[in-house]
Amino acid sequence: MHTQYSEGFNPCFVPGKTSKELFVTRSAKNSQRTEIWKIDLDGGAETQVITDNRRSFSSPKVSPNGKYLLVTGATPKSNARPMNLDLYLFRTDGTGETQLTFHPGTDASAVWAPSGKEIYFISTRGSATNKYNVWRMSVEQFLN
Repeated sequence: MHTQYSEGFNPCFVPGKTSKELFVTRSAKNSQRTEIWKIDLDGGAETQVITDNRRSFSSPKVSPNGKYLLVTGATPKSNARPMNLDLYLFRTDGTGETQLTFHPGTDASAVWAPSGKEIYFISTRGSATNKYNVWRMSVEQFLN
């Protein structure tokens, strides 16, 4: 039997055998943007964790220690660069926003290394033909 528990996509559990929290991407109610929400699977409480009036955030990945969210963000267009996808780091309560990538190529589909000190992601950077390759980045300096 299938039961719809909540709305959202790209679900990610908080690590831990007893964890009952799930992060999801949701479409914003009054715009084309996407946001990150936390769902308490025991009590059903739903909390908006990451939202922005200019950017969309999606694909949450919780760090191995359960303290940080790695997300893909749509960086807005500016005079200096076109809109593209970059990677961002937040605490799981939505505070401490840190933009990790600034390259004009698309950076997306990030995952945590088991150590929690590095991430892996795909990017079109370094490709004249916009082909994706896998990249690794140390994030240890952004964790406190």
